[in-house]
Amino acid sequence: MSAEDRLTQLVRDAAESVDPGERLGAIRARAGAEAARKRRRVWWTVGGASLATAAAVAVVAVAAGVPGAERADEAGPAGSPTDIPSGTFTLEATPSAGPSPISPPLALAIPVYLVGDTPTGPRLYREFQSGRGDDQPTEAARRAVEGPPLDPDYRTGWPDGSAVVMTEWAGHQAILVDVHGDGVDLSVRPAGMTAQEARLAIQQVVFSVQGAAKERLPVQILLDGKASPTVLGVPMDEPVDRDPDLLALVNVTTPEQGQVITGSTLEASGVANSFEATVGWDILDADGTTVLTGSAMAEGAYDRLYPWATDIDVSGLAPGDYTFVARTDVSSTEGPGPTEDTKDFTID
Repeated sequence: MSAEDRLTQLVRDAAESVDPGERLGAIRARAGAEAARKRRRVWWTVGGASLATAAAVAVVAVAAGVPGAERADEAGPAGSPTDIPSGTFTLEATPSAGPSPISPPLALAIPVYLVGDTPTGPRLYREFQSGRGDDQPTEAARRAVEGPPLDPDYRTGWPDGSAVVMTEWAGHQAILVDVHGDGVDLSVRPAGMTAQEARLAIQQVVFSVQGAAKERLPVQILLDGKASPTVLGVPMDEPVDRDPDLLALVNVTTPEQGQVITGSTLEASGVANSFEATVGWDILDADGTTVLTGSAMAEGAYDRLYPWATDIDVSGLAPGDYTFVARTDVSSTEGPGPTEDTKDFTID
């Protein structure tokens, strides 16, 4: 197959892999503003021929307080990887064309995937962080790699000194993420990091960038603008797609960590892959005592993560600090136990 035919097939494969948007609970915005990013251009060299592509991708923004986010991630097996021609990726800056009028950026809810512990080992959890600007994929990758998480139960798997420089599109074939290591060699797995932890770190970037861009294009991680055979010891000789098997089986979207509840109702929502679609929940007081308990039903079960939501009457609870706990249902006492996600909140 010629290079032109392969590129045509890649475009078709990428178009078929795009996820539509899902409706999630409202995401409150937190203050924040980011400096405008310089426009860049990427050159992709394949078999001695250079393919120059301008980074002009329309990103669907989520305004603060307005429901809407990318579709809940599948928990089943990942699809076949997109066939990307082998080649060398490099990045080249495009000279600025001068200042131009820019509208004030909207407050956005940026999906960030981070590492958390489960009974079956570390897995990926998603939280939404507020931000401003028109480069959500870069910001999502930066927050996934550099942190800090909003939820103290989460962490980034990347070593200290890791920093995201930029993201770019290689046409319709891949999303490129340029990462810099300050005093650390990011091509090898650091001492003390397991192979599983390295995979999770790579997938943090893949999920976060795809979620922010709303594109299921595979992701190529570059080191200082150049392709590397390995990143954190993980093969990176071609772009990689998401691995849904690395997602935690339950994830709380609302309440957000640290949210203040002023009414009599707590709106709880998230995604889960749970036995018979049942998601159990508890509310604990500051002493760790369970003060309310119940369950919610997800929209499906078994093959992927499905949305769930429930409204909880908290009018009988005194003002103060509480913790919301959501967990997967288990049919017996055997096995490692349920997967949980927690969020601290305050009743005003």
